[in-house]
Amino acid sequence: MKMKKQVFTLTLLVIFTLVSGLTVSAETKKKSPAGTWHYNVANAPYGYEAGDLVIKKEKGTYKGALVFSEDYSIDLYDIKVGDGSLSFKAFVEGAEISFEGTYTRKSIKGTITYSEGTLSLTADRKKKK
Repeated sequence: MKMKKQVFTLTLLVIFTLVSGLTVSAETKKKSPAGTWHYNVANAPYGYEAGDLVIKKEKGTYKGALVFSEDYSIDLYDIKVGDGSLSFKAFVEGAEISFEGTYTRKSIKGTITYSEGTLSLTADRKKKK
């Protein structure tokens, strides 16, 4: 009887450990905007209306860039990530832009603010090849 109780307890412990690990893994994936996103900005100037938003996490710090073509990208700075929130800044043609929005595992939505007003940005996570 004592042996059955020990086996049962050990089985419960293993199941709890596995479930906890899966939950943590899913939460970590959900809460990270790291990756490559294809974005669209309605009414943005020609050449800036679509491209890739690349966000990387290196040594606990987020880095990123707006990629317009193979040979033209702009680095992001002041990247802040919260629980589902994202903000960053960049200089585009000498003018500062700032983005504030939200993200999920599949999409980013928010507003770009710049000297001439605001623009809406939407982005979808690109699938890994």
